[in-house]
Amino acid sequence: MIRFGRNFIKDFDLFAKPFSFFVGDKKSKRTLIGGFLSLMVMGVSIYYFYYLMGLYFSNKIEPRITENFKIESNLSSIHIQESFIIMEMLINGQPLKQYEQQLNKVYLNYTVYYEQYYTNGTSQYKALPISQCIDSNLTGYLCIDQSAFQQNLVIYNNAVTRLSSNYSIQISPCDNTTISNCATYEEINELIFQPQKYFQIFTKIKQYKTNTRLFEDRNKSECIYFDPYLITYTRMDLVVATTTLTQGMVFQATTRNENIYNYQRVDTYFTKEGIQQRMGIDGLFYIVYTLNQVHNYFQIQEPMITEILAQFMSIFNTLLIIGFLARLLSESHIVEDMNNILLKEYYKRTALRLVQRQQLKRAFQAIEKAEPSAQAQIIQSFNSQSKVHAQKEPSPEQQKSKLFVEVNKKISETNFSEQLSKYFNLGLKDRIKHLICSEEQEIKEEQSKEQAKTQEN
Repeated sequence: MIRFGRNFIKDFDLFAKPFSFFVGDKKSKRTLIGGFLSLMVMGVSIYYFYYLMGLYFSNKIEPRITENFKIESNLSSIHIQESFIIMEMLINGQPLKQYEQQLNKVYLNYTVYYEQYYTNGTSQYKALPISQCIDSNLTGYLCIDQSAFQQNLVIYNNAVTRLSSNYSIQISPCDNTTISNCATYEEINELIFQPQKYFQIFTKIKQYKTNTRLFEDRNKSECIYFDPYLITYTRMDLVVATTTLTQGMVFQATTRNENIYNYQRVDTYFTKEGIQQRMGIDGLFYIVYTLNQVHNYFQIQEPMITEILAQFMSIFNTLLIIGFLARLLSESHIVEDMNNILLKEYYKRTALRLVQRQQLKRAFQAIEKAEPSAQAQIIQSFNSQSKVHAQKEPSPEQQKSKLFVEVNKKISETNFSEQLSKYFNLGLKDRIKHLICSEEQEIKEEQSKEQAKTQEN
């Protein structure tokens, strides 16, 4: 059973030293240590391959992302998607419109405009309808009504010709000349000018998420507090990104996507009289969405499965370096097999003496272990086996032929590599030490030869 296990492990030896002739029924010399190293390499390689495939198909290997930006001086534009702006004032965490319904009073008015500015200095304003957001997660918040998006209301900007468009939001106290159930100014001021009361606005941006390999919408939040003496003028400079996405396991395809990637917020504070004189704006708060001149460019390339296989092969080849040790050991075992061949085929007289010496050693060991009464019988049996049959044959040629057959049979049945020299009885540690020393000795001999040639010249 032990021998079967050893032979089974040897069959896995990937580092066997090949030779161009057969020894027994094998064309490569397999060793036990080579089998162990091969099993270790195969086990680690299979585990590492499974690990890499798990990372690849679970999208945990980060793609290569290259980012750069450009200042656009020509006309650039971007289409605005639905629910681009989500807004509402929060009263202790509750949307203002819900709070107003409970009290049956209106505190603030929200007005959304689409503004266009032309090269001749003229402008055009268009009021957009607002309504409750459709998203169930945004109950109580206000969005631009979907009917507004049926028109081509894009944001564009050309810094050279001063041609541009934007979205603006104006927040004002309720006007009792147009709405009958407005709260009084005292009630409005008491409600909105408190530290825990703030206006919240979400801006929808789109970014690429590497773990899902998809573009996903994100609502970026801003909190704005009102001041009784100053009016905040906030400009949201939208940053457009053009993303070139390359995907595919073996053959890759490229897609191009343009969307609002981010924005830069710039706050400017005016007195009520100052902003009225400069911009003709009144109210409590004013927000403008414009298009920034900065244009981002992203190149995203997803990893190919061939890259993962190349990474696996680099580790696998590194592990195969361990096989160098196994090959050196295989070479030492080949020397043993060569010794057997030379003794059995070319040095038969020496082989016969070794056979007789081995038989004599076994006989002495048997005599030492046997009882005194049985020792004489063992000696007689050994003498009869040691003698080559000397019975008379019909002719000397036949007697010589029989002798030759018996001698060759004994030689072929003997494995000389097990007891020829001390080297073949060395352990693994001593074999490795011997191989290293022999390599160093060869290097020293070559150096001494070179020195001798130099001295002669």
